[in-house]
Parts: sequence; structure tokens; C-alpha cells
Amino acid sequence: MLPKNSAKKVIVLSGDYSYINQIITTIKSVLYHDRGIKFYLINSDIPQEWFRLINQHLAPLASVIIDKKIRQSAIAQEHVGLGHIHPIAYGKIMIPDLIPDSGRVLYLDSDLVVDASLTSLFNLDLQGHPLAAALDIDENNGHFNTGVVLLDLDRLRQIPHLVADELQSGQNQELRNADQDVMNLYFQDDFYELPLADNYQIGMGMISFYDNHPYYFTATDKVTSPRIIHYLTGDKPWKTVSTSRLRER
Repeated sequence: MLPKNSAKKVIVLSGDYSYINQIITTIKSVLYHDRGIKFYLINSDIPQEWFRLINQHLAPLASVIIDKKIRQSAIAQEHVGLGHIHPIAYGKIMIPDLIPDSGRVLYLDSDLVVDASLTSLFNLDLQGHPLAAALDIDENNGHFNTGVVLLDLDRLRQIPHLVADELQSGQNQELRNADQDVMNLYFQDDFYELPLADNYQIGMGMISFYDNHPYYFTATDKVTSPRIIHYLTGDKPWKTVSTSRLRER
């Protein structure tokens, strides 16, 4: 358990056992810079033994990870489209219903590493918006990327049937970016924009070069000290062959 006098920092992850190494890497990167973290891991198949073992390592860091199980059937009908996206990505949409905490929680994908303290992000003034996220660098159309999302649970829970409605929208076979399209459908006009440094989206260099998308390089080159490095597309840094920048991180 977290010490009673520790600052409240709640981070939610979502993933299956096939992604366990990436989940561990993301957790390690967070704890390299911050302590006193309450993690929740939304999953359908990660065994209790894993949680017991990881919590033995987290306890000296004043942190804990909580198993938040969902049935696979709860997301089985959700549309994913792209090959590197899995249905468990819709776990982030279920956060207002699944996570019992109030106030702020930070959702993180597990194809990212944290490269600086997250304290100031937790203390960010959302200026009345229910969530904060960085623009999706690949979309270039005002959509935000859902790999890093700061959520105000109190505000979100004021929206009737939000989770059920979003999951229903997620069954649309025309979706290109799965949960990201769904969350933008509901919040594109009501989110606080984070800087690209808080969701530094890389992995699209080759695609952007061949498709002649110079805005990608213009945007990423402006960021000198990314706080969260997010490896997009199927070009993941743990693959045998990867052209992604910052692969060594």
C-alpha cells in the first residue's frame, strides 16, 4: 500500500500478457523518475502470480500495481483495423467505470518510455477540460493521440452513459484508429492540448519520408527534451529490424 502521506499519482496501463515485457519497461521508466505511484493494469489474462512478484519490487519504491481484470468478451466486438492495435486498447475508454479513484489519473500506452518526472503533468491546470492530450502527429487534422491522456475522472463521470456509448461507437467497422477515433469523436472539441514533448511520437520517419509529409519532421525536430517517448506504428524498437529514432532508449 502507498504511504498515507504520499502524493497521489495514479497511472493506468492496459495490455495483455503478450505485451508483458513492454508493460514492465514502461513501469520501470516511470519509477526511474518518480516514486509513490499507484498503477492500475487493465487486462484480461495476466496471472495473479505476476502481480504478487511485481509488487514485491514496487514496495520499496512506495508504489503498487493493482490488477483490474476485464472479460475478453467486453471488448471482443470493438474494431481495431490496424494490425499493431489490439482490442485491449479499448481498456482506456473504460477507465471512468473501472478505476475507483477520483480526480486525476494518467493513462499511458505501453509502447512508450518516460524520460523525465511526471509530477508537473499531474499538477497541470486542465482549465475545465475533462482530459488533456497531445495532437496526433500523423493525423495532422486536429485529432489528439490517445497514447498519453490525463483524465479528470470527476468530470468524465458527469457524462451519462459515456463508457457504454463509446464502446458502442467502437464497433464501427469504418474506424481507422480504433479507440483513438472514438475518443476524438466525443472530445475533439473539449480537450486541453499537451505539448508534443509529453507524447513525443516517433516511428513514422520512413512513412513520412516516402509519403512526403514534411510536417512530421518539422514538428519532431522542434522537441529537444521529450518527457514521454511514444513509438507509433508497427515499427517498434524491440523488433529485430527497426528504423525508429531513439530506439536505444
